[in-house]
Amino acid sequence: MDIEIISESEVVFTKRGRKSNTDPKMVQAFKGLKKGQVARLTSMKLDPNSDTFAKDKARVSAQIRSAMTEAGFKKSSVLWSPDGVPQVRPA
Repeated sequence: MDIEIISESEVVFTKRGRKSNTDPKMVQAFKGLKKGQVARLTSMKLDPNSDTFAKDKARVSAQIRSAMTEAGFKKSSVLWSPDGVPQVRPA
């Protein structure tokens, strides 16, 4: 096993994760949400009968939560209609 002890100034690293690609229009729309209101995102509708529905739902929910955070909401809830339309409300 090769182990080399170096000083902190010599450390080279890459950032984790990937760059956020939150839609600025979505963030702007969410800024107008008030308590008691829900945003229905019909353009992000998914097919509930798809084999990848669970994976797609998680991906879309993460995008929505990121946009809500950028819009200034610390917490939000993403709810899904039976026909696959995501809806979000400030928590």
